[in-house]
Amino acid sequence: MSTEMGVRCCAVAYLICTSSCGGRTSYDADAAGGGPPASGGSSSSDPGEAGVDGLSAGRITVGVSRYQSVSSYTATAYFSEEEPNTPDSCPSDGVSAGECCCTQLRLPGLLVPEQVPHAGTVTISSDGGTTSIATLEPRPDNDSFAGRYDPVDCLTWAPGDTLSISASGDRIHAFSGLLPTGSSVSGISFLAGAGPIIIATTDSLQIAWEPEQTGDQTVTVAIWNDEFTCSCVVLDSLGRAIVDASLTHLFSPSSAGTGMTSGTIRLERSHTAETSSDNATILLVSQVVESGDVTFQ
Repeated sequence: MSTEMGVRCCAVAYLICTSSCGGRTSYDADAAGGGPPASGGSSSSDPGEAGVDGLSAGRITVGVSRYQSVSSYTATAYFSEEEPNTPDSCPSDGVSAGECCCTQLRLPGLLVPEQVPHAGTVTISSDGGTTSIATLEPRPDNDSFAGRYDPVDCLTWAPGDTLSISASGDRIHAFSGLLPTGSSVSGISFLAGAGPIIIATTDSLQIAWEPEQTGDQTVTVAIWNDEFTCSCVVLDSLGRAIVDASLTHLFSPSSAGTGMTSGTIRLERSHTAETSSDNATILLVSQVVESGDVTFQ
């Protein structure tokens, strides 16, 4: 994660063409250009062709993230005919308490070259669709990763804006939709800029924020180091998330056996909307993210 000064804002667009669209959490918005491994046939160059069999589901995530006032705006898209792996419960090898689940950190696998379906040109706009902030193009048919979208830089938008998202269409047919974005998250201790948060690994940890008071958006609080990652998903209206002492203990330097004392905390507020084409239903997700450094004691 960068340590430059500025605000880091990312528009991460994952469109997953599946038979259903489930899962309690979004894909990691920091992994611009990532997403679950995909499989499927080569993409069609004619939007009028039959496209993906049956009704497919998709996902677009647009996020604004701030870490030590670092500034960058990016966008990417991903399509697949396979259902993404977004389990509704803590995995069998994880440890859970309340709304939180902790697992050992897993490194991502190698990206296997293959062609995937796409939706043509994807455009993200602000100001009622009059200002284009990002345009994404799939890789060409003769590329080993045909159909995938590489990350691109995009222009800024303000928290609370409504973004217009559209795709020209290909095997995933043309669609358009509106995505309201959340307000900036306030009232969080690690925004004070007074150095890393101190987390006592013998006690429970409570992270509080000021709820937005509109809609039924969720907040995800994540804490991780090079050994473990913990994620808690709650309604924004609660205004707080609690990580039980049985979970913070996993980050104890003596417990991990590595002597590691540093890590990262991330708070993500998510809004959702939905749009569709004639062969896909697309979930639109906007995220406002604040993150900072932690020290485990």
